[in-house]
Amino acid sequence: MKILIGTTSEQKINIIKKFLVSRNLTDAEIKPFGVESGIADQPLDEKTTIQGSITRAMNAVKANGEGDFDFSLGLEAGLEEINGIYHIVCTASIVDEDNNIYTGVSKKLPLPAEVSSEVKKGGEFGVIIREFDAKTDGKPEEIESLVKELINRTDGFSEAFGIAFLKYGNRDFFKQKRDVSIP
Repeated sequence: MKILIGTTSEQKINIIKKFLVSRNLTDAEIKPFGVESGIADQPLDEKTTIQGSITRAMNAVKANGEGDFDFSLGLEAGLEEINGIYHIVCTASIVDEDNNIYTGVSKKLPLPAEVSSEVKKGGEFGVIIREFDAKTDGKPEEIESLVKELINRTDGFSEAFGIAFLKYGNRDFFKQKRDVSIP
């Protein structure tokens, strides 16, 4: 199985490799591409975040040229405001050789109110969450675990990819043809 991926992030690539190994797909070849998402660095809604993952997958196909592949994958994380608090959401979009799209979305994890407030003021989430993590010793174990996931997004990307991969593996039930132009 040959997989294109629209990122060169070793962390994201390792999340995908770990997922594939858990499904006994140890022969998968992952070919990374440093491509653009076509969206803001900090998307603030789920729809834009999904579009970013689709664009990354499509741009990886474009960067691959005429090379063969089974599918291309784009990963994107963003924020979604729910009841006044931002939540992180991870998305994964698979694009097959016929431009069919299979998207998975993770559960939404709430940001601590202090972090959410700073993002609303225009702050960069990645910087703010790391500062929050560094200055809040003695957090309950559940909060410590949440903050670590907000920083590394391992479970979120794995969950989103798992859903997209389920759809791809059962294409007859989930085929979603779109006319998505590549920027």
